[in-house]
Amino acid sequence: EKNKSKQHRNKMSAAAEYGLALSYLNLYKNEAVNGKGGDNVGEVFGNQKLSDVETNTSVWEHFEWTHDEQLEVQQSLKKLEDRCQIDPALQKFQVKQDDDAWNGFYSHHATSFFKDRHYLHTAFPHEFGRTMSDKDPHQDENEATLTPQPEIVEEKTLVEVGCGVGNALLPLLEEEQSDKNNSQHQARTTRRIRWTVHGLDLSSVAIALLKNDPRFLRPAEEGRAYAYVANIVQGIPSTCHDVADVASLLFCLSAIDPTLQATAINHVVSSLKPEGVIVFRDYGRWDESQVKLGSQRSKRLKRDFYQKNDGTKCYFFSTRDLRELFEEQCGLEVVELEYINRIYKNRATDASRRRVWVHGRFRKR
Repeated sequence: EKNKSKQHRNKMSAAAEYGLALSYLNLYKNEAVNGKGGDNVGEVFGNQKLSDVETNTSVWEHFEWTHDEQLEVQQSLKKLEDRCQIDPALQKFQVKQDDDAWNGFYSHHATSFFKDRHYLHTAFPHEFGRTMSDKDPHQDENEATLTPQPEIVEEKTLVEVGCGVGNALLPLLEEEQSDKNNSQHQARTTRRIRWTVHGLDLSSVAIALLKNDPRFLRPAEEGRAYAYVANIVQGIPSTCHDVADVASLLFCLSAIDPTLQATAINHVVSSLKPEGVIVFRDYGRWDESQVKLGSQRSKRLKRDFYQKNDGTKCYFFSTRDLRELFEEQCGLEVVELEYINRIYKNRATDASRRRVWVHGRFRKR
């Protein structure tokens, strides 16, 4: 009877986590549709300017925490802290346990859990945005259509840490090919980025899936796509040193013990060229998923750091945490750093979720 009850609780928790993942997908779909790209990153992702996104069944709205709301969440988590805390005798996990957790995750879900991230050019237009110059005003429209136009190809290198099965790398390579095809029919000079990508992940299962993806194979044959099993707490492959114009940490750093995060960031910094930029997205303090984990038994490892049902781990950042990590401990320039606060409301069920993310860009000095 106890086993049945435990299995039921696990199923309910897994369903709740899947629901949270779906809320991410809905947000990304809406941002992809409504995003304007270019320099309008504040309009799409900023805390003040985003117009509410609405569909027939749901609505995403920006919100600002009130003092009372923040206090309520803090007190709720504090009240359940002892119940949520994992026995210290069970906390002596090693890196291999993280390997096992993520290998188990990808063995179970393969490529079906996370959706492809087609929003990078909207979220980080300075790094991934595509630009196009105006056509010659003295050129006849018919002549412009028939005359081959010059194309400017910019070579860039990306190192993605925590690449998983390629949900960011593969769309980038796909869009690059699409840009190349479209530029052949433009009546104006085009500029496109030709990416060389290096994907790093802790999971050998994820890297094997990425290497076998048809979208990865052709760039790999051209010497422009690489994938490695790597633990960034321990270091990065030598081939990734000083090569990156951009390095990405997208929902990756939160999986690392907070005492080891500065070490991991320093290893990522070693991949950057001078003036290279780290683009960053992750879970923010008091996100709905933290509130859910903080209300369950034996989930809390340490302050704001939890273990999920599948054994993977998650830290919830404040902007203060990130400024201390990236600027004070790792010597990077803070270019952007902000919270993204959204309330997701389901009209059919009248349910709502507060989602909190942190967004940042950090430049190597």
